[in-house]
Amino acid sequence: MKYRGPLFTFVGLVILALTIPAPQAAGPVVVPPPVPSNLVVDAGHTAYLLAHARGTQNYVCVPNGTAYSWTLYGPQATLFDDNYIQQITHFLSANPDENGVLRATWQHSSDTSSAWAAAIPGRSSIDPAYVAPGAIPWLLLEAKGARLGPTGGHS
Repeated sequence: MKYRGPLFTFVGLVILALTIPAPQAAGPVVVPPPVPSNLVVDAGHTAYLLAHARGTQNYVCVPNGTAYSWTLYGPQATLFDDNYIQQITHFLSANPDENGVLRATWQHSSDTSSAWAAAIPGRSSIDPAYVAPGAIPWLLLEAKGARLGPTGGHS
């Protein structure tokens, strides 16, 4: 039995919060939205993209002792820019930089560049001043791997 969790919409905080030091791009400056104090990204990191996501959190019902429980088996979301043009797909996949450990993954829709990340323990928020009621928690992430696509990260 599978359960596809609530549809969620959120600003692409997960993308801008990847703690990858980024070189300054020649393109427009991305201004991150305000975030709770425990999600502020360390100095030296630059926002790459601000996007809007639509997708689901997916669960499977598994035996748990003598009962059953819902267990998260991954997200599935598409991230769009302000003009509703698809930019990135978000899902769970094996990270080649960690010998196949399953991680949250973001793959660029044009050139297939990918990044893998893990939530930093204690660095999440459901603060209603920032996070919409019913939305998934906002997370600060640590990069765990990256691969450039065939065009070297350029779409």
